[in-house]
Amino acid sequence: MEAPTGGFDLVTVHFESPRSGLVAARHEGLQARDSWERNHEIRLAQSRALARAIGASLRPLIVAGDLNAPDSSAVLGNLRAVGLVDAFASGGRGWGYTYGHTLRPAFSFLRIDHVLASPEFDVVDAFAGGADASDHRPVLADLRLPRR
Repeated sequence: MEAPTGGFDLVTVHFESPRSGLVAARHEGLQARDSWERNHEIRLAQSRALARAIGASLRPLIVAGDLNAPDSSAVLGNLRAVGLVDAFASGGRGWGYTYGHTLRPAFSFLRIDHVLASPEFDVVDAFAGGADASDHRPVLADLRLPRR
């Protein structure tokens, strides 16, 4: 993409849902451990592959989407290792929860959707949007790419 301050790359992602592992754990208890671990390994592999693909990027970069992982996860750790910064963690206020409002007890309690940016971007603001359109609240980030 092009901006008045120069070009940048935008990557949208949707990593594997943890739903199958969660459902298995709910119905099978500890017997579902293999399913849960396999599910997590898929998301880790996806984040490692993405990190490899973007690691050599020569332009400023934004990665946005449903990573199905909280900020503290090793999934996001793989992306932070190539220099990406979570916009909400760096410029947001409050919890920024994006998921849970369509489940019982009907409030968002997880932040699994993210906008990550390379260090060339300044994070002006970031927040989770409304709950009306989807089972995930959108993450909105105001990023500034300083003039070179």
